[in-house]
Amino acid sequence: MQDKTTFDREDWNKFVLEQDGSFLQSWEWGEFQKAIGRQVFYLKVDSYQSLIIKHDLALGKSYLYCPRGPIASLNLKVESEKLKIIELFLKEIKELAKQENAIFVRVEPTRGIAEDDLRKAGFIRAQKEVQPSRTLILDLNLSEEELLAQMHEKTRYNIGLAQRKGISVTLRKLEDGEEAFEKFWQLLNQTAKRQKISIFSRDYYKRQMTIKSGQFENLLFIAAYQGKAIAANLVIFFGNTATYLHGGSDNVYRAQMAPHLLQWEQIKEAKRRDCRTYDFWGIDENNWPGITRFKNGFGGREVQYIGTFDLILKQAWYSAYVLIKKVL
Repeated sequence: MQDKTTFDREDWNKFVLEQDGSFLQSWEWGEFQKAIGRQVFYLKVDSYQSLIIKHDLALGKSYLYCPRGPIASLNLKVESEKLKIIELFLKEIKELAKQENAIFVRVEPTRGIAEDDLRKAGFIRAQKEVQPSRTLILDLNLSEEELLAQMHEKTRYNIGLAQRKGISVTLRKLEDGEEAFEKFWQLLNQTAKRQKISIFSRDYYKRQMTIKSGQFENLLFIAAYQGKAIAANLVIFFGNTATYLHGGSDNVYRAQMAPHLLQWEQIKEAKRRDCRTYDFWGIDENNWPGITRFKNGFGGREVQYIGTFDLILKQAWYSAYVLIKKVL
């Protein structure tokens, strides 16, 4: 295993971006995880690499998590070679897990490692996904006219309705002042309570907003009606992809259709920044029917990942962990 000191931001991100890897595997996401108190490891074995995050548990135990990873080189074509490197990579992860007293290792590969490869290595499907295994991707090589044309008729109408009602959208960074962040947090918190979903702490989002580089940036988009913020989204720009990650809105003003215009302005900003893709970050008709219907209205193509898999290292502890998670 190579320690962080043998890498630099540029080399690490270069590999991630060349393989169309997620922002969750970026150097900057590792810096963010450190900022919220987690230990981060950088592992590279031949044509595979992964940012690995240590999650501490009770009684000195932990688990290791590779968000949207490991990442495999797109140039790796020979099946026998691939399997050999996977074996070496997993050997390194197991050694790290033993060193960190981990009870299991959690992975979410997006490509280069098939479900059969993981099962042969002893992985099982996790009880619950961490990151969504299905998402919706917009091709930003299309013109604005083409993007509008592929939308559902009702989505186009709602964008126009929000414009006619005078909804304004502004882009804000944390360094512009904390007012925009406070509006975002209030709307996110309000939405979470309304929809009965769990969110992270205020400090979590605040620290995330501070992480920035030439390749990675968190931006807030605020929609206002008659001077009042009524919807706000957090979008991550990493490499050539913009990802809509978090959002909230004031239900009192739902007739103004601000979230539709907000998304459209985010998409246009991503195009202005020469992004090639816009990721809506998660669709699921069963668990999030309303959100999924909203996102599908913008068109795009569905992408399916293999999901979340666990390698159990200490069965009794893992069983206890799963049981506690079910109760909570």
